[in-house]
Amino acid sequence: MTETITSFLSLEKTITNNAAPFTTTAIPVYEVNIHVYDNDIYYGDGATQSAIAQAGSVLYFPKIDLRDLFFKNRTAYLNARVVIVASTPDKTVEVALRGY
Repeated sequence: MTETITSFLSLEKTITNNAAPFTTTAIPVYEVNIHVYDNDIYYGDGATQSAIAQAGSVLYFPKIDLRDLFFKNRTAYLNARVVIVASTPDKTVEVALRGY
């Protein structure tokens, strides 16, 4: 019997002028690629979004929770899109890796 230890997901979000998390739900991931489309964005945590990602770039983060990533438009009213492609633990692996 083969056991699945990861799931893969792909989600899209339109980025606006106000800093907002990618999601308000906890979604821990092993690794995530974030593809930036249409316009440049700022990204960071809930307090500061000072890092810049240009349209057409791909951001990579290992072992992160998607609710901890905040985004906003770099230029007002030029909305961007981000598409995430991530590997997430199933419940069994998530419990086993706590504190890893």
